[in-house]
Amino acid sequence: MDLLDTASQVALACCIAVAIIGGAALGIGRVSGSGPGGVRGMGMLLGGGGGAIVIVYAPDLISWLAQ
Repeated sequence: MDLLDTASQVALACCIAVAIIGGAALGIGRVSGSGPGGVRGMGMLLGGGGGAIVIVYAPDLISWLAQ
């Protein structure tokens, strides 16, 4: 159980890091006028945010489905 808790916290930290890096890439892409950089940054931002939401709500969803 401790391993699962640690793994979920590491995964959440990675998703947050990806969202931060994606936001930075999006900002740099917009400032520099690079279209592909901005699109890649937006994808990273959405993917990191979506992953973080799934990780946070997964235990509640699994317990709700198990009832």
